[in-house]
Amino acid sequence: MKRYFLILLLPTALAIVLVYLNTSKTAENAGADGSSSASAVKGDDERLTDWPCFQGDIVHLGIAPFDFTKKPMLLWSTELDSGCRSSAAVADGKIVIGTESKGVVCLNLADGALRWVFKTDGTVSAPLCIDDGVVFAGSESGTFYALGLGDGKKIWSKSIGDGEQIKSGAIVVGDTLFFGSYDNHLYALNKETGAEFWSFESGAQVHATPSSDGKLVYIAGCDGMLRGINMVTGIQAIGVEIGGYIGSVPSLENNNAYLGTHDGRIICVDLVPGKIRWNTDKRYKGAIDSSAALKGGSIIVAGEKGYVKALAKDNGDELWSRAFTKPIHASPVVSGSTVLIGGEDGILYALDFASGEEQWRYELGSPVWSTVAVSSGLIIIATDDGKVACFGR
Repeated sequence: MKRYFLILLLPTALAIVLVYLNTSKTAENAGADGSSSASAVKGDDERLTDWPCFQGDIVHLGIAPFDFTKKPMLLWSTELDSGCRSSAAVADGKIVIGTESKGVVCLNLADGALRWVFKTDGTVSAPLCIDDGVVFAGSESGTFYALGLGDGKKIWSKSIGDGEQIKSGAIVVGDTLFFGSYDNHLYALNKETGAEFWSFESGAQVHATPSSDGKLVYIAGCDGMLRGINMVTGIQAIGVEIGGYIGSVPSLENNNAYLGTHDGRIICVDLVPGKIRWNTDKRYKGAIDSSAALKGGSIIVAGEKGYVKALAKDNGDELWSRAFTKPIHASPVVSGSTVLIGGEDGILYALDFASGEEQWRYELGSPVWSTVAVSSGLIIIATDDGKVACFGR
């Protein structure tokens, strides 16, 4: 009986060892204080060419180095056959984005020309991710796909259950792929094969894209919890009760996580003791389901009731606020001294990072749910009617 029990345990033990080997290099490169090093966060040089996942990196800082204080030109726009609420990823001169018509589309970054289309089994509204020439995308019908960036051919797919929506984007740490699902789970898969290392069951749907400091992978979900999960074992290491529905991605910096809630609060969590550091305590109206951008001493957030705000990182005090006529669903990105964000009014706004004053705007003609991607000095944005537009000089 003992020999039989040991045989049953072997597959689980092997999976844990494989995850450890795949992620240990990244974890070793993380700072001793838990902050992310260059192995987990792309530096300015790498940002010149790639925007591989939602908000640009696995900690979701939402920053880029380019100067957009002067209004750029519209370089090209491409009309797709259906709307886009997905957010684009960019690598190797290619843009990939999901569509409402059950597809993933790849365009040339240089001119917007269509390279390929891959048909999925459901709408792709989740942000896309690119790693080592592979595109990762989840559908609202519960299938996760790995596609070749060059040709759009399927490498592998994994079904997590019929009708179990995937609205979470993915991140890659080492050789492990992480994403959340409406079946309440965070998944850790082998990025090469799609084989499951482990899955972690939370208390409700995992809507938002995970984030990682190179040691733990963090999720915030509809159960009102912020959780830090060991990347090797899939065991929870940190659990902080936030309360209420959480649709925003935890943005990580210096052992702190910043996130918004569906009931209008903005929270800073100190990850070392695993306690709330400060809380705006329902100061703002409407949901804050978009994710924060972090730069300097400020965090930039946007709300469903139509505002963009800057708060002080150390205490949450409001530094400035900018009101709009329609809701904001996208997340802000800070490039240089400019905050870039699209709104439901169909306008791409450029705001001054220090004051919130408008620098310039572009009328796009259709509501925007997609968060901008910034790569090679270009701004890429998609609209609800299926236009992908590129701005630059």
